[in-house]
Amino acid sequence: MKIVKLIDDNCEKVLCFITFLSMLLCLVWQLVMRWTGGNLSWTEEAARYLFIWTSWLGISLSVKERSHIKVELLTAIFHEGIGKLIFDLISNVGFFIFDLVIIKLEWDQIIRVSFTYNQKSPAMMMPMGIVYAALVVGGIFVAVRLIEDTIKLILEYKASKGLKKEEA
Repeated sequence: MKIVKLIDDNCEKVLCFITFLSMLLCLVWQLVMRWTGGNLSWTEEAARYLFIWTSWLGISLSVKERSHIKVELLTAIFHEGIGKLIFDLISNVGFFIFDLVIIKLEWDQIIRVSFTYNQKSPAMMMPMGIVYAALVVGGIFVAVRLIEDTIKLILEYKASKGLKKEEA
């Protein structure tokens, strides 16, 4: 059980670190090659695709840490209580629906570029489905984190209600 919790707590952090470090190494290698008079086109392309992967994994991490962009005006009006819970739940459900749409559209895009057109990246000749998979994988991570956050919001609300009853 400790291993599952460790993975749950650190999965996105580790994946973001690996993709970001890989992107950084590609860019440094590109700089070194330019200084020595060489030029590698694949490093720029790899860095671009790693940036996409890092971004989508980072979205999931921000949802997990509740640091993603959302409209907080209405939740700020209701500092606590049922009003804040309702607006937080509406925010999560809206984001979840948007996320499902992105997953569906990108899944269709993966099928199209991988099987219909057999599209490859220009420099690395890598299947473009791998690049588009970043949105699907990141979207799945986001969906899981939104479900977790929604459950956590409800449990926090119930816990705060229980505390108020004990105080009264």
